[in-house]
Amino acid sequence: MRVKITIKNALTTAIFILCCWLNIQQVQASELKPLYPGYPEIFDITGHKDNLGSDVITIDDMTYQLTPEVQLHGPYGIISRSDIATGAQVGCMLDAQRQVISIWLINNEVQQQQPASSAKDSKPSKFYNKNGVWRN
Repeated sequence: MRVKITIKNALTTAIFILCCWLNIQQVQASELKPLYPGYPEIFDITGHKDNLGSDVITIDDMTYQLTPEVQLHGPYGIISRSDIATGAQVGCMLDAQRQVISIWLINNEVQQQQPASSAKDSKPSKFYNKNGVWRN
């Protein structure tokens, strides 16, 4: 069986291959990257710290148990509990029992409550949890 190669067929094939290649490049470029060197690419939990006790952390009104060996990380290394301000944005990694094994400081600036009129104009931050759910 002979296949007749025409300019139209060759062009269609070339455009198809180019579109596939561009799609692959776009997917590779959109992969999540860590916020800082050494940070996880994604977190199990993200949100604003309400309280950090000796054995629990409250993030966005949800309380999570800490493991005894929980580690706290900042952009430049290990940090202490007092380095994370109330209202600071954090990310956490959980173990199989859903206990926090590490806390990662994302943004230590406390977010001010915005008036309803200007809240729609602000752009949300791009932080995702393990399931790909967008969290502010």
